[in-house]
Amino acid sequence: MAPDQTKRQAERAAGGDTARTLVLIGWAAKAVVYLGVAWLVYQLARGSASEETTTTGALQLIEERTGSSIVLVVLGIGLLLYAGGRILEVTTLATSSVETKDKVQAGVMTVVYVAMAVSAFTVATSGGGGGGGQAEQRGTAVLLDIPLGRVLVGVLGLAGLALGAYTAYQGVQKAFLPTLRTGEMAPAMRTWSERIGVAAFVTKGLIFALLGWFLLQAAITYDASEAVGLDGALQRVAGESWGRAVLLAVSVGLFAYALFCAIEARYRQVGVSPGGTA
Repeated sequence: MAPDQTKRQAERAAGGDTARTLVLIGWAAKAVVYLGVAWLVYQLARGSASEETTTTGALQLIEERTGSSIVLVVLGIGLLLYAGGRILEVTTLATSSVETKDKVQAGVMTVVYVAMAVSAFTVATSGGGGGGGQAEQRGTAVLLDIPLGRVLVGVLGLAGLALGAYTAYQGVQKAFLPTLRTGEMAPAMRTWSERIGVAAFVTKGLIFALLGWFLLQAAITYDASEAVGLDGALQRVAGESWGRAVLLAVSVGLFAYALFCAIEARYRQVGVSPGGTA
């Protein structure tokens, strides 16, 4: 093999290793954010939440606990790395197992986590952030006012319920395992990774279903105020007699999801089909 060709192959390998490292750093940043969300939901279950139970609220909590906006800047950079990593995994680093649906999912997640990174930078510079479900209500009101808008909102609600059921099903079926380098895990680590993954995806499914349910209620009652984001949905659950138990379960599930993201940061097989690990 010619020296120049060997050099180019070495450079490509080094570039691939760097890209993989950036992807895994992004997963670690995601773990930190969802750890904050889990704590906020736990506080809501206890009736003592001081921030919105959203990712923005979690970012505000992290700033309060650390007393430094620099942490949020670093976290924001990590979230940008996660967003970029999702694109790398379906392009430069992709294996043959990556399908079109994986590319679409990666595109959606990139937008979501770029927005989350922007929130981190915003909280770091201004200490604030919007939320409380107002954006969801305004958007739903617009949809309800257009021709067939009520039907569209109802379809979105049903889609949320279906996505919730499918996500929970993926968790129970352990569809996330192919994304992990399980061969490098000790037996106990593999066992706990499976348990944590199942809890994480069932919780995600429950959250999707809650959001879908409130959208469906908005369509049925023709009332945009029924449509809420994560914070609004959990606040309504908290107001029910059975709400505390559900919120405690959700907080445990979100903590499991944060742990799962940390496991991905350590053992992820970068470039394989995401398998629902949004």
